[in-house]
Amino acid sequence: MARQIGIFDEIREEAQGRSMSMRWYRQKVQELLPSPRARQLIKEGGKEDKTTRRPNFGMMNLFYYKPKTPARLRYFDVFPLVIPMGKRLNNGFVGINFHYLSVPQRWALLERLQAFQTSSLLDAFDPEEGAGDVVSLFWSQIRSIRGVRPIVRRYLTEQVSSFFLKIEISEMLIAVSLPVERFYEGAWNKKKRVSPDKVWSNTRRRMMSNAY
Repeated sequence: MARQIGIFDEIREEAQGRSMSMRWYRQKVQELLPSPRARQLIKEGGKEDKTTRRPNFGMMNLFYYKPKTPARLRYFDVFPLVIPMGKRLNNGFVGINFHYLSVPQRWALLERLQAFQTSSLLDAFDPEEGAGDVVSLFWSQIRSIRGVRPIVRRYLTEQVSSFFLKIEISEMLIAVSLPVERFYEGAWNKKKRVSPDKVWSNTRRRMMSNAY
């Protein structure tokens, strides 16, 4: 199997720092990786020191997640693509999962979140935190952004079943263009796939009904 994690470096190199369109990114993803697999991306990321044991605040994270009570949820994403917000909780974290948005909406939200981009120094007491630019998100600051509320999720540490693939700001447009979302419904041992289009349609309805 071809290396999947390399797609981030390949697309960044082709973009050469230029501002490219969403169509360009999606075409490149399709060209370089027609069938991306989240689990493989995480696995290969570990070989290149791109994974951590804890969520990376200020960055995007891709990981494998098994909800504690899946049968109670309308549907759930087993490979969340999340930017954590606020501070770490004792038993997990809260963040916004971009997979609950269609790709165009993901791009639009990332553009809005540029206002919260800041510089971060390496924390000597936390070697898993990265240095450089980060997206610092707090609920009090982003709650008024339309479309955010429907995609906020809380994740329990004990239910995370993989390392966290660390995705820096320069790689976020690539990450949100990858079709690696996997939605399901029902009890875990009887779960059934749910179409992403169905999820995105419901998110749009919630946005239109002012649930933001």
